[in-house]
Amino acid sequence: MVLNNEGYFLTTTYFFCVLFSVAPSVMFADIPEEDLFKSVVEQEQLVLSCEVSRADGVVQWYKDGTEIQPRESITMQAEDTKRNLTIHSAQLSDTGIYTCRAGDNVIMFKVTIRGNKVTYENSSKNTLLKSIHPSIVNRFSVVGSLRQQFQQRHPVTEKSYPSRISNLGPS
Repeated sequence: MVLNNEGYFLTTTYFFCVLFSVAPSVMFADIPEEDLFKSVVEQEQLVLSCEVSRADGVVQWYKDGTEIQPRESITMQAEDTKRNLTIHSAQLSDTGIYTCRAGDNVIMFKVTIRGNKVTYENSSKNTLLKSIHPSIVNRFSVVGSLRQQFQQRHPVTEKSYPSRISNLGPS
């Protein structure tokens, strides 16, 4: 302590002012509900997308609660405010719930990977497995269904032609 000339104690007061700024939280743009349900065929590319409110917004991607790390088969891109998770060749094991997280905000996607194998059975042979793209199988199914409907409406047992038969002998 120090005394001044009048015998008073001198004190020094310090004022500290700490300034900090808090960046606004990252929010997600609305996504149509149908875009939250993804279904692709095995070995096709799967892309999940979300849009954040700030270009510098950081997101993490999770599958069934486990954080996804980028690797050769999975990439993550950030373009302006759009964030993409791409699985380049989807496998059946990629089916699950995917979450895009930005701070306390999340968007969840339900992903289903469909197999691309169709089973054909032939009574004289063992089961035959063929790999056919589902769109082709669907076309055959529609054609087969239409053929069955036509045959049910227009049964064909034998071809018949109108004719007149005469002189078959005594009646």
